[in-house]
Amino acid sequence: MQQLDGFFDIQDEPGSPDVVAVQFANVEGGLDAAVDQITSQPNTRVVETDESTIDGHVGVVAVIETTDPPDRQPPVFRPILTTAAGPLSIASGRRLWVSLLPVSNGVLAVLVGGSTAEWDRTLELAESVLESIVIGD
Repeated sequence: MQQLDGFFDIQDEPGSPDVVAVQFANVEGGLDAAVDQITSQPNTRVVETDESTIDGHVGVVAVIETTDPPDRQPPVFRPILTTAAGPLSIASGRRLWVSLLPVSNGVLAVLVGGSTAEWDRTLELAESVLESIVIGD
């Protein structure tokens, strides 16, 4: 677990190439700017987008991965989103599910990261955490 001002992280198998991370971050700027930021970064691709609802807050979800070969060594890190705690990046061979939700004090990003090879396992492990989220306004 890692906690910084404006950022919180829960991990399964920290340090492993298949680490699963569920992260929470305060995002700089508004919802539209955050959506534009995660969907328009160079060297990344949007796998899917949809509406997202967490604890009654409706926002946008996007699944992002890099365009780099997944087996590239060392991995390449690509910027994705600027948060109050600093910039977040994604490594080659990994995928990131990003839900952006408008909340009373700005935009909350809920992120789930895992390897592209173990993506189904990533979502399965993250499901109980995502279902337990309560957003206090």
